Amino acid sequence: MAKALKTAAELTALINAELSKHEVCIHTSVEGISPIADERIDHNWTCKFLRRSGTPPSPECQQMLATVVRELQQKYDLGAEE
Repeated sequence: MAKALKTAAELTALINAELSKHEVCIHTSVEGISPIADERIDHNWTCKFLRRSGTPPSPECQQMLATVVRELQQKYDLGAEE
């Protein structure tokens, strides 16, 4: 079954909304979504993150981000910007 398509902006908003629900990620936001062109994997995008205060994200937040991204990669593919 094909995945639903989301723009980079939509994926960024979904990830940021999910991260904001967790205390360990309160000052962390996604910097951008990057396309992946590798037929061997089942998703076509990944993301970068940025700690707003300028410090690296905590290991707990990094794990939370990885979990959120994996879940969204299973549901959505990166589509063209509208």
